[in-house]
Amino acid sequence: NCTSAWHKFVIKHQSRDEIKQHLKEAGIDTRIHYPYTLDKQKTRFTQQCLSLPIYPELSDTSVEHVADSVVSAVKLLS
Repeated sequence: NCTSAWHKFVIKHQSRDEIKQHLKEAGIDTRIHYPYTLDKQKTRFTQQCLSLPIYPELSDTSVEHVADSVVSAVKLLS
């Protein structure tokens, strides 16, 4: 039996930087973890990953705000 530590909540999208900017404008702090890789073939993968906020004190309202903002950003990019 294992329990997640909920250390990171990562999404992957080809327009990561645009989504990051959209979330910043919505007041949502994001991070880019592991921006570099030793395996050059996986560089594109690392350039598409964005870590969303996740921590025990994050309210349900904040979770909905983050989720709605991600959906909004992706729709704007489509």
